[in-house]
Amino acid sequence: MAGMPSSTARGAGQADPIEVRGGQEQPTHFLWRDRVYAVREVLGHWTGGREVWRVQASPGRCFASDVYDLSLDRAAGRWTLTRTPLPRTPTPA
Repeated sequence: MAGMPSSTARGAGQADPIEVRGGQEQPTHFLWRDRVYAVREVLGHWTGGREVWRVQASPGRCFASDVYDLSLDRAAGRWTLTRTPLPRTPTPA
């Protein structure tokens, strides 16, 4: 998608388990690798075998936000992170 940050899709075997908090309509926060990420904006929502939420989120107010895909397997009652930003390359001064 044009204008979206670079990211990497994770295969089914590479999805990280996460905990998601939020209202009944959409996620508002998620816990990944011992950090709480606040969802700043929902960019998309898809349903199929799994429900997927594409969100813009950051691990606090002082950090830049990135794009993540949060997948919900309702049958298993399990959330996973299936798309994460690529690591940022430092810019030479």
